[in-house]
Amino acid sequence: MVNGIKIDMRSAREIAFYSFGILSLSYLLKNKWLRYFLIWCVISWWGNFFIPNNSYIGLTNILSAICIYLGISYLLKIGYLKVDTLLKIICITVLFQVAWMTMQVCHFDPVFHPINADGAMGVGNVPLVGWSGNPSILGIFIAINSFLLLHYFKIKGLPILFILLLIPIIMLKNSTTFICYASGILFYLMNTKFKGWKIRKPILLLYIIALSAIFFIFIKSPNFDRLPIWKQLFCNGIKLNPIFGKGINFFGQLQIYDKGGTPWDKAHNDYLQMILELGLIGFGLFTAFVVSKFREFFKSDKTKLQVCIMASIVAYLVSGISLFPMHLAQISFYAIILLACLDRTYDTDYISTYSK
Repeated sequence: MVNGIKIDMRSAREIAFYSFGILSLSYLLKNKWLRYFLIWCVISWWGNFFIPNNSYIGLTNILSAICIYLGISYLLKIGYLKVDTLLKIICITVLFQVAWMTMQVCHFDPVFHPINADGAMGVGNVPLVGWSGNPSILGIFIAINSFLLLHYFKIKGLPILFILLLIPIIMLKNSTTFICYASGILFYLMNTKFKGWKIRKPILLLYIIALSAIFFIFIKSPNFDRLPIWKQLFCNGIKLNPIFGKGINFFGQLQIYDKGGTPWDKAHNDYLQMILELGLIGFGLFTAFVVSKFREFFKSDKTKLQVCIMASIVAYLVSGISLFPMHLAQISFYAIILLACLDRTYDTDYISTYSK
């Protein structure tokens, strides 16, 4: 027993296996910044090994994400999977989730039940089964993946289904969803329609003003409880070790509570939580990885498919400002697929085939 941690041979073997797996598989990744970031995650975890109740769940999640990414990338490379097939499946999944939500709202769902005493949220009085009763999670899922419908399943050449997705997004009445959706649309338009800086500058300025106004209204709302949480996170957490961080899953150790006295196990801001747990070094490596992907995109020919995928990734990154998509399997799984598909579209053999 060391600092409250019970160390046995089974735990030691499992931790060694996960660490070795991450370090080994990271060398198969093409992007050096992603490789450095993953290596730092392992170093940070081991550096904080003797924190009481330090969990290695984070290591298992990272290893799973690497395996999924490398597996999908390999199957795409050898032709067992097709980019179009995977992305069309995501589109169908989005449409299915919207249909499911509609059935619940209209009370057509045979397993429909009213909101329970646990306070599960939903659309109106309808709980969102399968999404932890959280409209924010369902909303960003729809917003992130909806941009693929700008490329697929058009009706007479028009993205009718993409436009119709505005209806469930409006029904969910979630600010984060609106901001993600608007950010993705802006990115898409600026790389397809508004290519000249004379047009881009005023549009970008209007977007920043509108986003600032929405955020200001958001934080002034009496129901907005994230700002006090973020203040506690900074004062009680980040200052402890801002450079190296306190290790994966440390946020739960802070025992931060919202206004209602409910403990939060996530910061509802992936970037602040990343600085807390992986330090400025980890956050810097992650930022370098994101910047490298944008540089790769802007140096490419920027096909419409690549723009749609990148718009989805932009919406995913924006959602991390007030939610925790990087900690949600039902969101990050699709982000990993999108990233693998985007990487495949840069391959020379794919470009030569796609251009025919």
